[in-house]
Amino acid sequence: MRQKQTFTLVELLVVIGIIAILAGLVIPAVIRAQQQGRITQAKSDMATILLALKGVESTYNKMVNGDSSFDGKTAKTDSAFPNCIILGGGNDTSVDAYDCFIAELSVPNQVSNPNINKRKMKFLDPSPKFDPSIDYNATSDEAKENRKHLWRDPWGNRYVIIINTQLTDEIPNPADTNKSLAAKAIVYSYGPNGEDNNAKNILYDVGSSLDATCDDIASWH
Repeated sequence: MRQKQTFTLVELLVVIGIIAILAGLVIPAVIRAQQQGRITQAKSDMATILLALKGVESTYNKMVNGDSSFDGKTAKTDSAFPNCIILGGGNDTSVDAYDCFIAELSVPNQVSNPNINKRKMKFLDPSPKFDPSIDYNATSDEAKENRKHLWRDPWGNRYVIIINTQLTDEIPNPADTNKSLAAKAIVYSYGPNGEDNNAKNILYDVGSSLDATCDDIASWH
């Protein structure tokens, strides 16, 4: 009668060691691939938002009205960005001027006091996870959860949109406001770390204030 073949303890340890080594090589590669996929998605989203803004400009001869009110919410202004309004940033569940503007372009019938889209035309498709049947401006927990899908970046933050209200092709570069970008509107994401690094990215920008944590993703990179 043949003896049943069994693994020795040493053989089992060798196999476990090989599996651990392979996992150590494969898992980081998978994580990198997933992160790169999110970065690619963010770039695609930003291009879509900019395309929608061009559609607004083509229809109304401007991207926003001169005032900074969006369905009752006020956009940010900054002296470092003259003639510009700043929308977005952050991931809280309260309604933001960014949400109001995105809703104005994607679910215009829900917006009571549109800034620019008086004809209530649709320039932007709602994000796939956003439920347009729920009032984006409601205070219910359901509405708060739904707002998280109102064109957020892959890490759950609002994109930052900066628009020149004078429609001149010049916006200060958030990474260095002493330099300008030839654009009427720009968009950037906080990136994987979820923090506002003023659009700085270690791969594209240099300077004394830049460090390895700067991973913002910008539409002009």
